[in-house]
Amino acid sequence: MRDVESIQFTHAGIRRRIGPASIARLRREYRRRHYLVLPGFLHPALLQLIQDQVERTRFKTIKHRGFGRDRQMKSTPGVASLVFLLNDRSLFRFVERVTGCRRIGSFKGAVRRAVPKPGYSLGWHGDNALKRLVAITINLGSAPYQGGALQIRSRRSKKIVGEVSNTGPGNAVIFPVLSGLEHRNTPVSGAIAKTAFSGWFASEPDFEAFFEDNLRSNAPSPAREAVADSRSSVARFAPDTIFTVPAQIVSRRMGKDTILFNVASGDSFRLDTIGREIWDLLSRGNSLRAVSRAIAAEYGVAVPEVANDVRGLVGQLLAQRLLRRRALKYPKGATRGASPNMNRKKSARSAIH
Repeated sequence: MRDVESIQFTHAGIRRRIGPASIARLRREYRRRHYLVLPGFLHPALLQLIQDQVERTRFKTIKHRGFGRDRQMKSTPGVASLVFLLNDRSLFRFVERVTGCRRIGSFKGAVRRAVPKPGYSLGWHGDNALKRLVAITINLGSAPYQGGALQIRSRRSKKIVGEVSNTGPGNAVIFPVLSGLEHRNTPVSGAIAKTAFSGWFASEPDFEAFFEDNLRSNAPSPAREAVADSRSSVARFAPDTIFTVPAQIVSRRMGKDTILFNVASGDSFRLDTIGREIWDLLSRGNSLRAVSRAIAAEYGVAVPEVANDVRGLVGQLLAQRLLRRRALKYPKGATRGASPNMNRKKSARSAIH
């Protein structure tokens, strides 16, 4: 299972390092078991963000006609960000290649919880509706639960063809949605509930087209005053100022652009090609001066002109809480009001004398 660990979702989207030979092996395993386990599918830092929201959010009981009940968490920015991240074309292509399903257009999911109480389990059922092709369940728990196994069986013969307990935090299991198969979750026992993010990859609708339309319809009108204010708010920062990306910010590529998503607030922000390059440089710890010089050199533009645009974008990112100024670290015994360079010179002089 070593190769499977190279597919993982992080704050910046999917990381995948799986070659053709591994894809072929995973396809054979999927066909034989009727499911595939993806260990460490959610990066621990991203998993922690979602877990924090799960602990603060209420669940309501959902009755499923004919096959039991469980609890569903209301939608939060964290859940929305997870849905947003999983609507990734590279993930779609991976799932298509491994499972052999038709072209995937979108993903939809929710956080569900099975508690160790009578009546809280899901009986045999199929999900083959609403253009669904493949199902996925991601364990969001921080501790192993007992029971709650996924079982898959032939609808005609009733023979169980696959069974797996997904108890590893951040691990995922994908399994087929076919008319000839049905599945269930066995009851959870013990003292720990089973909490998972579950959903389906479907052929329709096309998520990126839907997102584009929704983003355009909800986009604010341009405001030159706001851009001017954002530039002036950054004007006081020294050229050597460095910024950091808050932990609650996730990002992913969509076409030529990059979408930033705030897990805490649910707000999104779009960057074009140059904006993405500026974002990448800033997120890697480059100063305002270094970013301006790098962009100017790449596009053959004067540094002062680029610096003005960089400060404008930084101001907007700060206003949206997508970026944070890195706290300055002063040498021991330094004066906080003085600049770090002056304090370093003072420390050096003290060391010499």
